[in-house]
Amino acid sequence: NGRTSTATLAERHFGDAGVYVLALVSGVTDVDAITLSLAELAKGSLAPRVAAEGMVVAAMTNTVAKALLVMSFCGGTMGRQVGVAGAAVVLAGGAWLFLG
Repeated sequence: NGRTSTATLAERHFGDAGVYVLALVSGVTDVDAITLSLAELAKGSLAPRVAAEGMVVAAMTNTVAKALLVMSFCGGTMGRQVGVAGAAVVLAGGAWLFLG
């Protein structure tokens, strides 16, 4: 499928860094596709740890994107609450990536 092909090309041509960049970009709009692609790659050529890290990067990116949308469109109390919750998710993901 096209998603796996993109992930495969990213890994093949740019190594782990390519996987992380693809996860970052993909996470802006969707987490499911990159998660499935990285899970499939982890069955073969991609180190499971890199796949997991890519999934976390995508989830963190997606959380930031969604929080920014809520803050932009709703603002006020709801925007602040979602912003704080999103920040907590990103901090937790960042801590996992850093402490891994």
